[in-house]
Amino acid sequence: MDPATAEIGWVVLAQAYLGGLEPLMHAASALSVPFFFFVTAAVWWCANPRAGLRLGLLLAVSGGVNAAAKLFFHTPRPYWLSTDVQAHATESSFSMPSGHAQNAVCFWGYAATLVRERWFSAAAVGIVVLTGISRVVLGVHFPSDVIVGWVLGAAVLLLFLALEGPAEAWAGKFSPAKQAGLACAGSLLLLAPSVVALLLGPAPGVVTAAGPWDLSNALYASGAVLGIGAGAAWEGGRFAAGGGLRQRAARLAAGYGGAALIWAITIPLTAAAPGPATSVVVYLQAAALGLWISAAAPRLFARIGIAG
Repeated sequence: MDPATAEIGWVVLAQAYLGGLEPLMHAASALSVPFFFFVTAAVWWCANPRAGLRLGLLLAVSGGVNAAAKLFFHTPRPYWLSTDVQAHATESSFSMPSGHAQNAVCFWGYAATLVRERWFSAAAVGIVVLTGISRVVLGVHFPSDVIVGWVLGAAVLLLFLALEGPAEAWAGKFSPAKQAGLACAGSLLLLAPSVVALLLGPAPGVVTAAGPWDLSNALYASGAVLGIGAGAAWEGGRFAAGGGLRQRAARLAAGYGGAALIWAITIPLTAAAPGPATSVVVYLQAAALGLWISAAAPRLFARIGIAG
């Protein structure tokens, strides 16, 4: 029996016993990329730019790793295989590993290293576990997808924590222009595994949703690395996130407003028919948002007098 087919029973069982908690499951599942974007930007602009930089890069790297892993494993979602599974949510990408579970480990795990309080660490673990369970109850992941996501997320987080200090010291030896070049190289390096997986193509008989064999998720992640890295090099650590409550609130309003404008301008272009041109737009959209958070918005804050 196919392993995925064997796990359908576990998904159905989870939905039978925890289906009454569907609103909670949706809430837990909503703590994903959009939520992480808003929190990372808020940390960058209003609390600790250095922590915001590292958190943004960590999430981008995690997203790129997850996109490549999904293409390499190319496994179907539970509700693709069986009508016994209720699709309380839908996804167009492949199933293994769970991006929600992986990114939750990276985000909340790194946040716990910043806060360093037992109550926060306990809450972070609870959110990570609940996020993984929610993906099974909603019918979009098998338990094995969640477990692999947790393991992969822990590996990415631990490797990032081990390398962030030495990498920062090494990159600091270069000029801003060369640092921007390093960001570009890192962006392409993160994209490369997904390109290789895409070229290998799906295995015969694999069940697919509408268009999962594309680079959209990988392009978003790699574009974010370019924008965040190049922006940080341009900004050069000059931005301070201090100031009073009104200043911080004004920065959030202006910053989120600018991000919404970038999104509104570019999203119609990303909705075009798949192809090289659309892929370039997706990549540049993510790069523009990363650049806005890391440099353009802080420069705007200084120009209009609301910087710390």
